[in-house]
Amino acid sequence: MVEYYDNDFSFEEHQLEMEEKLQSMPSTSETAEQDTIDDDEHVKLHPNTQAQCWDGFHTSHSTGNFFKPRRYIMKCFPCILDHCATEDSTRMGRPKRLVLEVGCGSGSSCLPILRNCSENTIILACDCSAKAVDVCKSVVQSSTDAKNFGAFVSDPSLESDESDTYFAQDVKRAHRQLMDETTTIDDAVGLADIVLMVFVLSAVPPKRV
Repeated sequence: MVEYYDNDFSFEEHQLEMEEKLQSMPSTSETAEQDTIDDDEHVKLHPNTQAQCWDGFHTSHSTGNFFKPRRYIMKCFPCILDHCATEDSTRMGRPKRLVLEVGCGSGSSCLPILRNCSENTIILACDCSAKAVDVCKSVVQSSTDAKNFGAFVSDPSLESDESDTYFAQDVKRAHRQLMDETTTIDDAVGLADIVLMVFVLSAVPPKRV
């Protein structure tokens, strides 16, 4: 018998553990001497560098078959289905519920949601890798009805001076393009009903989380 769980650790215990680690970290003055040493590591961990690495990965696996559809998503997180499969009408004046996936990769999480949720649910997927977004679009379009799906390139870990637009603006623009909206949404904050991040935060340097 297989059992599924929403989480595999206590978030409260993890929070306390991280707080203890942060308190034991050296102060800014103590780490100043490490700036030169950390420069190379900074380049390696910079989002643009990581995006290039993911571009290379998804170029090598452009068919999208490397990662199989995560059918377990709906079992592990039935709240997605409970929230999106209902015919409950509107939220903030919008007729469809929105699932936003950050770090969509080749679309392995998008597919089971699109297949299981009702017609009143749309999915917006984004990734820092332009190649990943292309693969994701191709996989979804060839596997299911993609009328409620949109994908775009964006990286929420970028600082304001590292990108021409804010992440919220990218989400807002993608939503408008998919819905062909003529009305103005004043603020993209709170636009998504559910935000999905599978194996994403572990790939982001702590300073950018």
